Amino acid sequence: MKNTFKFLTLAILSLIFLPNLLFGQLYEVSLDEKIQKSTLVVEGQVVESKCYRADDETIYTAHKIKVTALLKGEYRDEYLTITTWGGEIDGELQTWTHLLTLNKGERGIFFLEPTRVPAIKDTDYPESFDVYTASQGFVRFIQNDAKAWVAFEPFHAYNDIPNDLYGYIERQTGQKMTLPGDGGDDRGRAGRFP
Repeated sequence: MKNTFKFLTLAILSLIFLPNLLFGQLYEVSLDEKIQKSTLVVEGQVVESKCYRADDETIYTAHKIKVTALLKGEYRDEYLTITTWGGEIDGELQTWTHLLTLNKGERGIFFLEPTRVPAIKDTDYPESFDVYTASQGFVRFIQNDAKAWVAFEPFHAYNDIPNDLYGYIERQTGQKMTLPGDGGDDRGRAGRFP
């Protein structure tokens, strides 16, 4: 009888807690899927951020991004907005695990889709997008200890940015990388990262 009670208790606790453990985990999304599912892929840099509270009382952060190259889709403006979940307003902090956080000055490649969250009501922030697959949808550029530029996201590091990212995305989309205001030619393609 004691063993049956222990087994039943363990089974009930497993049913309560196991789904939270399984569904709360970060799983890998391939570069191919990110390219295919994103409506817009850009290289850009975070130039400013502003937290705001939406009508649903959720705090979001709007990040103004300077677009430095277009890799997929059509976008003509110099800036766009990326909205992330969480932020701090009046001492109230909301955070979300496994979701993207951005900081001023960060640069990289963003895999974007139309936003599904309330956009900031600030005319200084242009059209808003969400990052596809949250933290995996931003490939950050950093300099390693040897001062070489590399890119990374939660599951991958890219040591050869021109071939592993720019070239790969171009081959998958059939769209050449363009620079803002260049009329569509791909001059300066190699070495566009910092």
